[in-house]
Amino acid sequence: MEDYILSCSSTADMTNGYYASRDIHHIDSTYSISGKTYDGSERESVPLPDFYERMRNGESPVTSQIDMAEYKEYFKKFLEDGKDVLHICLSSSISDSYLSAMAAVKELKGEYPERQLHVVDSLSASAGMGLLIDILADKRDEGMPIDKLKNYAENSKKYINHWFFSTDLTTYLKENSLSNFSYKIGKTLNFCPLMCVDGEGKLVVIEKVKTKKKTMEAIVSRMEIQAVDGKRYAGKCFISHADSEKEAAKLASMLEARFPNLKGNVEVKEIGHIIGAHTGPGTVAVFFVGDKR
Repeated sequence: MEDYILSCSSTADMTNGYYASRDIHHIDSTYSISGKTYDGSERESVPLPDFYERMRNGESPVTSQIDMAEYKEYFKKFLEDGKDVLHICLSSSISDSYLSAMAAVKELKGEYPERQLHVVDSLSASAGMGLLIDILADKRDEGMPIDKLKNYAENSKKYINHWFFSTDLTTYLKENSLSNFSYKIGKTLNFCPLMCVDGEGKLVVIEKVKTKKKTMEAIVSRMEIQAVDGKRYAGKCFISHADSEKEAAKLASMLEARFPNLKGNVEVKEIGHIIGAHTGPGTVAVFFVGDKR
């Protein structure tokens, strides 16, 4: 294994147990709800079911991006220990954290000219970002050096497909992620839009499918067309959900039936507080390696 730090922000929505098992470091964002601020870690947080129920009842959490000073302090401890660092950021189309990280890199490179410090804009979120970091951890464990892994990350991120839907579009409307037209269709005619994250890391409504069942079927069909080797796809598939465990489990079963060569079972994750504050409850997302976004 190469001796450098592989790192990401907690918006990859993986657990502390996962990070520890794969030797991946992470930095937590903060959020506030009802005037109280939490650091976003598993240790000090509102339980996710309670968090989403409070959102259903009208509370609106507020997230804070990681600023330059926080990144500088985070990276510095590794550099002082003589370690190089490759850090994967939340999509720059969702947050300015990437710009803050790059500002920290600029300052630290002057202080530690002998060290390598790389930051990659993942153009991804939630377990899509998690899938990217998982792939990178595999390559690191195979012995890929940090400079080559950085280039590998820049290329690979373009092929992490994100497909999702939500049974509650309220938060998307508040975030200006959907037009009023799309929202009203969803509320009044029981439409459940099929959405994706595009090549620029932006949310895009692809199709105004009428029901949740049809949207789930559409995601399976999209994966059949776009995944590497189609129905013979042999990579990993992650699902993340915002308090929608039943829908996530159903979709996982559908995917496992359609793609018998998957690398293990579909891995179901929870959408954490930071991403969940912007999706609200009801979101279910599927991530796999496929066509270039």
